[in-house]
Amino acid sequence: MPLPRDTDEDRPPRDWEQGVVTTEPPVCLAHARVSVRKCPRLKEGYEAFFVQEAELYAIKGTFYPPPPIGARPYRTSRRLDDPDARLMVADLLARRLRKATPVDLYDPHLTRHAVPCDRPLREKTS
Repeated sequence: MPLPRDTDEDRPPRDWEQGVVTTEPPVCLAHARVSVRKCPRLKEGYEAFFVQEAELYAIKGTFYPPPPIGARPYRTSRRLDDPDARLMVADLLARRLRKATPVDLYDPHLTRHAVPCDRPLREKTS
C-alpha cells in the first residue's frame, strides 16, 4: 500500500505499533504500482508498505446534530464506536493500519508472493 511521503519534518514519524490512521484505501500490488504512476499526490513521493491489519476505524463526513440542539450540519470525523457516528453522512472511511513492513513495489521477490485482487486493471495507455 503506497502512502504519500511525509514531508513535514516537525511531525513525528509514523507509529506502526499504535497504528497509522489513513483514508487511503489498501490496494493489491498491481493496483499499488498503477497508483504511484497515476496519482498526483504519490508522484511527489511515496512510501510503500505491506500491511497485515487494516481495520475500519472512523468515518469522515457531515454531522447532523439532533433537532433540540438546532445547530447546522458541519464537516467532521468520528470514530466508529462514537454514538454520534450514526448521525453522519460519510464521505470517507478511515482505516487504522498496523503491522506494516516497508517494501519496494518493484522488488521481484515481492511479486512472487503477491495476492492478486479480482478486479482488472484499467490503466489507459496514452
